Amino acid sequence: MNKRKTLKRSGNQYDTIKLIKKVTDKPDPFILDLALKLKKRYPGNISDQLKAGFNFIFNRTRFLKDPEHTQQIRTPRRFLRDGVGNCVDYSAFFVSLCRALNIPCALKMVSFADNK
Repeated sequence: MNKRKTLKRSGNQYDTIKLIKKVTDKPDPFILDLALKLKKRYPGNISDQLKAGFNFIFNRTRFLKDPEHTQQIRTPRRFLRDGVGNCVDYSAFFVSLCRALNIPCALKMVSFADNK
């Protein structure tokens, strides 16, 4: 079933940051399982674990810009199921994976106006 849920209308970048935090703070069983598989395949090699995680998502999804005046935020599982996502979705997936691999990370968000 493909449900879409509007969490907030007329939100701003601070609302986006809160939702990304919510998406990445709760461990997703799928991401935890992927992290376990990467750790087993590349024991002790964090660089190879991250490369494999990046390739995993890169080879299964494509970039799709959100519609005008809309910010969609997908969970990592939803991102994979949809097969498309924006920069926020890629970032949320990778932050979730890093945390599942016990790699310290932080998400930085940059926003700019289109007319500047």
